[in-house]
Amino acid sequence: MKKKTTLLCAVMALGLFSAHADMVHKKFSMLDSPDQSTIQTLKSSGNYIYTFGHFGTTQAAGTTATFLGQSFTGVAYTNGNSYGKNLLVVKHDADGNVSWTMNSNKGDFDTSGSGFVPTSDGGVFMALDTRYTGGNEFNDDVIFQAENSDGTTTQVTFDCSFWAHQPLFVKVDNQG
Repeated sequence: MKKKTTLLCAVMALGLFSAHADMVHKKFSMLDSPDQSTIQTLKSSGNYIYTFGHFGTTQAAGTTATFLGQSFTGVAYTNGNSYGKNLLVVKHDADGNVSWTMNSNKGDFDTSGSGFVPTSDGGVFMALDTRYTGGNEFNDDVIFQAENSDGTTTQVTFDCSFWAHQPLFVKVDNQG
């Protein structure tokens, strides 16, 4: 009797999980990149899902990542045995149809110290933990450079003589 009850509970739980997963997110996609990548957070608002994560790139391994059939280019990091951490934010529906994307292609940020919230206009507000290295390998003061959905770039600089973590607040509109 105990085995039948356990099996019944397991089947019911699986059925509920499958029904819920099917309702919320119908398409699954890996964030595929040349180096380490992580999908940090998924949030939904209305009929949309917002995916927030990072993908790693190096000059040796490659600079392109893919997610939901889209390609993203990151920084060609060459310093030491580390990699460039590139931010990725994608707004899509449950079927995987992409509305807009935004990714960084220069700078260094920590996803575990960063977060975002969807906004009522269909965009997002992000609080990012960026790191300034006081003379990075590119010999500039860029702490964040984003590639927007329309192909333009937005750049933030920070002039400082020492390594420092800096908060950066970013508002992305409903067009990405």
